[in-house]
Amino acid sequence: MKAKTCFALAIAAGCATVATANPEKVAINDFQSMSASAIKTIYYNVATGEMIRTNGGNARQGDPLWVNEQYLQCGYPEWYYFGLRNDGAGNSNRYWMDWGDVAANSVVDAMTFLYFTTVADPGEDGENGFSMEVSFFDGIDWCCNIQSGMTPYLTWDIQGIPGSASGGTAWLITVDFGDTPENWFEVGDADGVDDSGNGYNSGGLGVDTDSAGNGSDFGYGFFFNHPTNQVATTGCGLVAPTEGVEPNSLGSEDVFALYRNGWDQLENFYWFGGYACTGSGFQWTPWADYYLGLYEAGGGPVDPCPAPPDMVDDNILNFFDVQQFLAWFSAHDQRADLIDDDVFNFFDVQAFLASFSAGCP
Repeated sequence: MKAKTCFALAIAAGCATVATANPEKVAINDFQSMSASAIKTIYYNVATGEMIRTNGGNARQGDPLWVNEQYLQCGYPEWYYFGLRNDGAGNSNRYWMDWGDVAANSVVDAMTFLYFTTVADPGEDGENGFSMEVSFFDGIDWCCNIQSGMTPYLTWDIQGIPGSASGGTAWLITVDFGDTPENWFEVGDADGVDDSGNGYNSGGLGVDTDSAGNGSDFGYGFFFNHPTNQVATTGCGLVAPTEGVEPNSLGSEDVFALYRNGWDQLENFYWFGGYACTGSGFQWTPWADYYLGLYEAGGGPVDPCPAPPDMVDDNILNFFDVQQFLAWFSAHDQRADLIDDDVFNFFDVQAFLASFSAGCP
């Protein structure tokens, strides 16, 4: 299945640093729960433009550089999200910032994210106007220099991300730069050397700001844009570090920051009152981190049943795949041009029937 997604980069100067003490964090209970079984998975291949539903398969791209992906906390079959974008609720312009420690001068080839949304998307194949901005900062830490007027050195604008056909869907997204090394970028740049090879580094800002000796300090931020005239909610998927305690090997703290008006105005530092696995089901207190994985080059997921012949993209071959192909063929949709010659004729039908008869790999 071809994606509707496109990518755009914005490069800015590094953020300023000002020495401060750890500020206070405000406890809030503004989080929602849902079943983990509702999480759907998408793999974006930037090189080919493909969007592949991996149906729960969390294939990764090379070795992990920094991983905060433990959304199943406390052993319960549910997870929590925080409504970062709530149209009509006064929160439509909030930005989320998190931070941690990463090995110095790490070059990223793939990223993972988790979000919940009610943005209407009948085909769940990417909605025009629905996008996610992912920003990166180097050399910052809660102890020292998170403040108003932050400037990311790199921002990805990921457009046309999937919404929901059912009033609320969660998506675990893998963005793989794969065979496009011109898109690789560096985090934790501590020496000012451009290890990405294309200028996507901070110029040496990724120092160990808090002197904890656990890697270069970096931060990451998120903001969601909703389609015009849609009133919806999009939330950040909450996770806990593997150790489940503070501090941990990632240098992550049980706290996050919210901004308004871009990164100009720091609203406050927040948590949910302390990580606790008490109660049973939808009653425990989540950790205040947002899901993020950073991976180096290598690997790649395999679609268990690609299109063709799985035109419905559910890893099952049946009448609905034939029906979908014929609908695209009748509409002269490019997804039915299996010969890829911009002509819709018997040879496309023949190619589909051959692949359908051959079955899934």
